[in-house]
Amino acid sequence: MTKDGQVYGCGDTYYIENSVDNDVHIPQHIYKLSQYNIKQVSCGFYTSLFLSASGQVFIATLFTIQPVKVVDPIYSIACGDNCWFLVSETGAVYAFGSPAYGQTIFAEEKRVPEKITAFHTPIKNVACGNNFTLFLVGRIELTSKIYLFDGHFADIEFYF
Repeated sequence: MTKDGQVYGCGDTYYIENSVDNDVHIPQHIYKLSQYNIKQVSCGFYTSLFLSASGQVFIATLFTIQPVKVVDPIYSIACGDNCWFLVSETGAVYAFGSPAYGQTIFAEEKRVPEKITAFHTPIKNVACGNNFTLFLVGRIELTSKIYLFDGHFADIEFYF
């Protein structure tokens, strides 16, 4: 990603418009996003999320990039293993995708983002791994509270 919000990709990049094949070793410009000022990118298992400076979200899947429709302006994004999370400017969290390991909190697959209503405090950020999701509450301090969700909530405090 460049400082003016242009995105380049390489590797197993099915969504690069001008690729001859999907095994790209030299970064190539992702032209479909060139009209947006992209400020954050998150890569998952054969998918990627892109967040523009205006809060728009785009998802790249096999051979396509399309907008993700959400009511609230989005502040932060994260990709897991076939699941995706969006954090709004107000701290609301939206999830969609596969709940194979319980990481989306929903019992069935969601094709569009759905708000997670289990949080009683605004979420500041989200990060995903293969089979889990972490939600950051508040600002990072010497002690920070993080919610871990892998099918069950765990309230964890970290001491640095």
